[in-house]
Amino acid sequence: MDDAELLMRIRVVVGSTRAAARSVGSDAGQLGEVLDRGRWLLDAMAPGIEGSGSVAVRDRFAEAQAALAAMTPDETSEQT
Repeated sequence: MDDAELLMRIRVVVGSTRAAARSVGSDAGQLGEVLDRGRWLLDAMAPGIEGSGSVAVRDRFAEAQAALAAMTPDETSEQT
């Protein structure tokens, strides 16, 4: 798979995960499922990225992982 295709797949996973997260709103259970699915999709791409991706692709992949992690609700704020 070439770099352009990898970058597009990363973009699609992050974009669709963001859209799904917005659509579930504040339902923590559904949000968790949406984010788990997004992380799973990224994780499934990891072997191809590590094996054939350029530095730019690996950097974008790391940014995508961080973006999904940032969408995770802060559990301490939910407990107060």
